[in-house]
Amino acid sequence: METTVFPEQMTLLEGQAVDAFDIESALGLDLAPLARRVLGASGLGAETAKNSGAHDAA
Repeated sequence: METTVFPEQMTLLEGQAVDAFDIESALGLDLAPLARRVLGASGLGAETAKNSGAHDAA
C-alpha cells in the first residue's frame, strides 16, 4: 500500500524511538508488566525491580 503522507506528518505512539537504558533507568519508565517482570527476573537491579512492581503476579 502506498501513501502520500511524509514521516514528519505522522503521529507515532508506541515504538516512536529507540534508546538504550541501564536496568535501573529502564525500571523507572512506564513499562508493560511483562517487560518489567523480564527486567526484574534478570537479577540486575533487583532492588529497584522489587520496589517498582516487578514482582506483581503474572
